[in-house]
Amino acid sequence: MKCQNPIVVPKAIEFLIKVYYNLDADMDAHRISIQDGLIARCMEIIQSNKDEEGLVVRVIEILKHIMQEAERKGTAGVKPHNSLLKGELLDRIHIKNKASPNVSSLIISIYSNNTFWDFKK
Repeated sequence: MKCQNPIVVPKAIEFLIKVYYNLDADMDAHRISIQDGLIARCMEIIQSNKDEEGLVVRVIEILKHIMQEAERKGTAGVKPHNSLLKGELLDRIHIKNKASPNVSSLIISIYSNNTFWDFKK
């Protein structure tokens, strides 16, 4: 936590998150308590070291990475935030194509919250 090398700090944080979030199957029963322990320890460090700005910033960076990991994997059946933003999947939408003689219709699947820009991709 007190490393001065700016190249090492992000790698150390990434390693810490991987250690806590990529547990062996034997540890599944304790997964939540282990991850909660990391978050609780981060909060303790913030509370007890309010005067050390650099340390608090690094701990907040760890918490940010924890949130990103949760967003990536989802949590206990709750959809990740980025999938909530997509909206509902509208599947097999038929569009009649009168502009091209070679293709009579298009069948697409798109999320309800997509924009025209997303459709264009």
